Amino acid sequence: GMILLNSVSCVCIPATADPCPSLSNVLNKYLFGSLPEYLQSIAPFVTRDVMNAAAYELKGCVLNLSKEHSEAIEELMVTPQCLI
Repeated sequence: GMILLNSVSCVCIPATADPCPSLSNVLNKYLFGSLPEYLQSIAPFVTRDVMNAAAYELKGCVLNLSKEHSEAIEELMVTPQCLI
């Protein structure tokens, strides 16, 4: 839970700020994409096998969220304060 909230807080910034497009893409794939989409989005940043394994495990956190919680996160991400 804390990792997810921290991830959201990294890009849930005032609309006047410019988010990093790569970070926005990775977070979007992490929260809403399939496992292969997420792994593909982080591929340019993975330099060791352990990083890929950790990313796989991390994605498992959101894959196990209930539909209600997934929808709530999506709603949060499209508030005026967020840019995803």
